[in-house]
Amino acid sequence: MAIYLSLKEIWRNKGRFFLFSLVIALIAVLVLFTNGLAFGLASANKEYLENLNAQLLVFKEDVDYSTIESRIEFKHVKRISRIDGVSEAGAIAFSNVKLVTDDNLTPIDVSFIGVQPDKPGAPRVVSGYGLSSSTGKITVIDQSVADSARVNVGDDITIKTNQGDDDKLYNLRVTGITDSQQYFFR
Repeated sequence: MAIYLSLKEIWRNKGRFFLFSLVIALIAVLVLFTNGLAFGLASANKEYLENLNAQLLVFKEDVDYSTIESRIEFKHVKRISRIDGVSEAGAIAFSNVKLVTDDNLTPIDVSFIGVQPDKPGAPRVVSGYGLSSSTGKITVIDQSVADSARVNVGDDITIKTNQGDDDKLYNLRVTGITDSQQYFFR
């Protein structure tokens, strides 16, 4: 009897039940889209770390595993490399800079990752060649940045960074292009 009465109620109020069902369906679709967006952004934020050729990351104490806040002195990196079981150690530093394009468009926000050449942390290059010197003014960029800035291997780029109260410009030569090496996607 209860099923008969509920079906009769639905039949009499078709419009109300249709709209109610439509609202539930729209909420479900919204949740799915939000979940997909969050997963995509989270993946882009940690893509570099996921593709890192390392088995262990060492963080400074009391930084809650934040790669941006963790600053380990270079002498400690050398000490870490002397620990039994550690075959090689490399320093990695993170910063946010702006890539200034030649056509005076809006600068592109990029994550700048400093690594030691041929050490853990150095990105795999798919075009051109990797970093060869820790003192040279050379860089390896991600394919998505190269596409956005219309830059190829051998081109010079200018990055702008804020140091204290001043903006500093640095010219770098692109020696290589990587794939899937994004970090701190904005």
